[in-house]
Amino acid sequence: MSTWKRLVKAVFWIAFFAAVGFALVKLSFELVCWISGHDMVEATVGLLASLFFGTLFGIEFFLRFRDWQWQRNREKAVAGHASASPLE
Repeated sequence: MSTWKRLVKAVFWIAFFAAVGFALVKLSFELVCWISGHDMVEATVGLLASLFFGTLFGIEFFLRFRDWQWQRNREKAVAGHASASPLE
């Protein structure tokens, strides 16, 4: 796979996971604001915090997802190599 293709794929997954993280954080802040009431300063801080934490969650989820894929592919390769052993 070419470097650009891998880069575009990584950026896509980071953006996807960041959007999911943003939505989850934003929903949790909206729930707190809805229950307690808020003013514009708290709404602005909540938006910035959602963007910040959503981006962090997106990067973290991407790294975990990539590690999980790598581990799964490695186990498949090891299992396939072990079954093709001439000693068995």
